[in-house]
Amino acid sequence: MLRLVLLTLCLRASANIHLAGVPPHVRDTSPAAPLTPRAAPNSSTARLCLSLEDAHPGKLAYPGQAVYDAAQESYYSANQRSVQPACLFTPTSVDDVSSFMRLLQECSRDGSSPVLFAVRSGGHALFTGAANIDGGVTVDMRQLNSVTLSSDGKTATIGAGAAFTDVYPQLDEHNVTVVGGRVTGIAAGGYVSGGGASLFGRSHGWSCDNVYAYHVVLANGEQRRVSSSVDRDLWLALKGGSNNFAIITAFELDAFAQGELWGGSVTYGLDVSNTSLSASSTLRGLADAYVDYMSPAGYDHNAEAQIILGFVGGAFVAQSSVFNVEPVAYPPSLAPFTDIDTIVEQNLFSGNVSHMVNTFSQTLPAEVALTYALVYSFSATDAAGYLDLFSIFYDGFEPIAATAGLQAQFLIQPQPVTNGTNAMRLAPDQRDVVMASVTAVYSNSSDRALVESTVDGVFQRQKASLSSQGKLLPFIYLNYADVSQDVFGSWGTGAREFLQNVSSKYDPLGVFQKQLVGGFKLF
Repeated sequence: MLRLVLLTLCLRASANIHLAGVPPHVRDTSPAAPLTPRAAPNSSTARLCLSLEDAHPGKLAYPGQAVYDAAQESYYSANQRSVQPACLFTPTSVDDVSSFMRLLQECSRDGSSPVLFAVRSGGHALFTGAANIDGGVTVDMRQLNSVTLSSDGKTATIGAGAAFTDVYPQLDEHNVTVVGGRVTGIAAGGYVSGGGASLFGRSHGWSCDNVYAYHVVLANGEQRRVSSSVDRDLWLALKGGSNNFAIITAFELDAFAQGELWGGSVTYGLDVSNTSLSASSTLRGLADAYVDYMSPAGYDHNAEAQIILGFVGGAFVAQSSVFNVEPVAYPPSLAPFTDIDTIVEQNLFSGNVSHMVNTFSQTLPAEVALTYALVYSFSATDAAGYLDLFSIFYDGFEPIAATAGLQAQFLIQPQPVTNGTNAMRLAPDQRDVVMASVTAVYSNSSDRALVESTVDGVFQRQKASLSSQGKLLPFIYLNYADVSQDVFGSWGTGAREFLQNVSSKYDPLGVFQKQLVGGFKLF
């Protein structure tokens, strides 16, 4: 039986990432045309590239050189791979990052042609230019990847460029872990600064909720360690506020005891060709399972469960992913997902965090083609409400299911239960909130308008359905959002103003607003 795996999106993070995927042998790998024109560097950018080359020999690369080309090819989505910086700077120390910021200021001083730059950690963000820039300078943080566990085993200091699949094995040796990414390639920088959903969202909240301190380089090149007691406003702003304040070089994260956990994916048989979706025993079973899972009476802080519906190769498919952070197989809270009688395949097992993440990553694509994703949140609804969301997704994408390379996905998962120490203005201990995303991967840029209009239509109809039930919530999770979404405006009264004030205080010239390209800006 062909194994259809749609878990990249629900397990992704990066800045990000979560995208529909299938094994390489069934993926469309035809090249995609660039989404943006190649931009020639301005004179200030050219000077900065040359200055970096002189000051940091061996750490500056240009198009056509092996280091540059390998970095370009390693971005997760074709949207990011299509962008071509004038040069690539790879710092290997915090001092290198400070030097970069000072040289940036010098080369931008006349103001006539400011140097634009991007900062990349894992490179898993989906949309064009999220962590790469045409004609500017991209700073590749992946060499800042150290992992240090404190002597008492309670704090792990992790470099911003460290991929969590490299972090976990070092922590597993000590039977501890951190709240981190769920698939290969997710690095700390964008993931933690954008919030960070994980396997531990119900038990430990967002990854950013677990940051004791940030090591940063400010726009003037100054190095600082910020915490709840030193520069507290910046510490809070960095908890979800992304790349708007400083370049983060390391995170001090809570390290907590963790042995084996249990979980994996479940694939269901699904035939909707001759019946309505509401009559599908699979979809009715999944809707009922999610009602039970999200109900206050059934709350299990150790259990994570996602539902993933998708179109792959023209076929409509359904999966769930279930996890128990305790080494207990088939816990009662997840039984409704594993008891559905249309199951055709289960990949459920026990192991430490490294084994769990690595095993999943082996079934997921290392990269995807062109992508477009939108995210929203809502209060848990009833079975009819979930079935309506399922139907809207199916009705929207079924007419374009044969589009070249199309992998469409609708994902629902629980929003992490926060402790409230972040910039997102979410109520602490809120257990009944669901995050949903609509995503499409496709091969040809000529299909962009068709695919994006379909995603937009499904997204708007699903939100309208939830709004009519009084269930739609304003919150937009940054790491899953498209750049067109008003993330900071969705975070509640005073959230954007607080972030703007912190930005003006620590970056009075607005370097991270005007020159750092990519992501979600404050002004």
